[in-house]
Amino acid sequence: MHTETNYLLRKLAERKSVHLNNKDWWRFDQFTYPNPKSPEMHTLKPLLGEGVSLQKIIDQRKASGRSTHILELFGSGKFLPNPKSADTITGVRLKDITYTDHPDRQTMSRPSHHTVLEGDLFEEKTWTGISQHMEYKSISSFDMVVCAPGAGWDSYENLGSQAAWLSIYYPILQKTYDLLSPNDGTLYTAVPMNIKITAEPLEEWGERMNDARIKTKIVANPKIGSRLLTLTNTPHLVQITKHKDSPSQIVPLTTWCSLRPEKP
Repeated sequence: MHTETNYLLRKLAERKSVHLNNKDWWRFDQFTYPNPKSPEMHTLKPLLGEGVSLQKIIDQRKASGRSTHILELFGSGKFLPNPKSADTITGVRLKDITYTDHPDRQTMSRPSHHTVLEGDLFEEKTWTGISQHMEYKSISSFDMVVCAPGAGWDSYENLGSQAAWLSIYYPILQKTYDLLSPNDGTLYTAVPMNIKITAEPLEEWGERMNDARIKTKIVANPKIGSRLLTLTNTPHLVQITKHKDSPSQIVPLTTWCSLRPEKP
């Protein structure tokens, strides 16, 4: 299994190299249907509930006098209609979509509290870079983390076993959980579809997470759309909230989650 995990990591690295050489890296941050002009992350709507948005959650947190440090993994962190409402915004993606080499984009100015870090989240040095950025910006932890990976993940939907994909996904989930504030820091994430986990084991995992004092909400097989369009084959959605009495380790989805790539 370790060998298969290494193989998938090599395939992901190869795809990254092709994207960087061709300058055709993923140019979007999130699925904004049904309103393309809205920065809100509509992928997460079924998880948030009717009338709730990430912006409202941040506004409520700020009104209560708590910090509002935001992190988006695999994206630029530009999903808030009012980005000034956050103390800091950090995005992490392979390349900044405002990169000057883009033929169809101009460099866009960002406020000083909004930073986009370039890096491959499958590589440890990118996580080291996040830690260094947090220290530089005096961010002790993140209050909201959004992680909706697609693109490179879904390109290998029919390659590799569920066990191998879980052995790659779970460490990212744990590292993200490590960055959450113990003061109700919350992760909103979509499970990559190429993991091909069904609703039942995912919901059972959610129950075990709650039993372990890690507040978890699962929305399996969500429906995203409107009267004009309904998307099928959508990823499962997960919400994880860390409290002061939450343990430091999340519950593994399966025993496969603890696998690590073999050292060369």
